Amino acid sequence: MSTIRMEWISVKDQSPPHMKKIRVWIENPYFGSFERAKNAVFLWFKGMEEGAFYDADEQIHLNYVTKWRPIEEAAK
Repeated sequence: MSTIRMEWISVKDQSPPHMKKIRVWIENPYFGSFERAKNAVFLWFKGMEEGAFYDADEQIHLNYVTKWRPIEEAAK
């Protein structure tokens, strides 16, 4: 079984789909840059200027997200 490699997308170029599970890249000025191990979701509602990133399971707000990508799925 193989996986399809997904490229990182800058949040400046494109926002992720609302409430779809994704992977995020964090660039924290205090702890460094890394791919977050847990899935995230992007929430945006009408009237919001910008959306926000949250942990997909615990709804904890995520800061310093600079890139995102769809979750890799097994090729069928």
